[in-house]
Amino acid sequence: MYPLPMVTLAAATVSAASVGFLTGLAAMRSRLREAVRDAAHARWVADHDALTGLPNRAAARRHYERATQAGQPCTVALLDLDDFKIVNDTWGHQAGDAQLVAIAERLSAAVKAVGGTAFRLGGDEFALLLPTDDPHAAQHQVAAAVAAISAALPLALDDVRTVVTSPSASAGIAAAAAGSSFSDTLKRADIALYHAKGDRSAPRIHSPELRHPVRGHGGHGGHGGHGAHGGHGGHGGAAAEMITVG
Repeated sequence: MYPLPMVTLAAATVSAASVGFLTGLAAMRSRLREAVRDAAHARWVADHDALTGLPNRAAARRHYERATQAGQPCTVALLDLDDFKIVNDTWGHQAGDAQLVAIAERLSAAVKAVGGTAFRLGGDEFALLLPTDDPHAAQHQVAAAVAAISAALPLALDDVRTVVTSPSASAGIAAAAAGSSFSDTLKRADIALYHAKGDRSAPRIHSPELRHPVRGHGGHGGHGGHGAHGGHGGHGGAAAEMITVG
């Protein structure tokens, strides 16, 4: 056997090196794509509610800040479901979660039609950010969204039982004032929500004379008291009809 010419050996070495380089490059590209996907997923998780898929409170804050810093109109509506706790207590948390998911879908569709965005802040509380600085226009838009979620909502409890609920919600509205932070505007919407909840009225627009009651006198103690919001009024969130199949 004769030794291979040096040129042939060199070519073989270069070819093997090329194959190794390309294989390594492909592996690196695959890892980069995976890292990009992981980063995108992490961002999505950080900005969205795990149950409903709606953007969350942090996303709402950024949305508000982008709009106001760009000089764009923005009105915040804060919605709280009426007597949602009764749904959980009567039909179970699985039914409650299913209702939240369905309501989130209805809210998102309703406000998307007017250029707005729906967010879940936590529990049974949602926020709507609307591209208007006219609170009366926002009031009509929010009323339409509340009407959309109030349509009969069937919830499957198991293979044979379905309960048809009639959700309802109260809402408070506050337009972004010059220099107002998201927290400030949300607090004003929360005050309006308290008064809407108390008298079961239409979505309420914040005005300077509205105040939260003093703690310990029936008030919910400020924004974030989801359960206390639900303590006012009747049982709109609990009205239901049981349907049994088979």
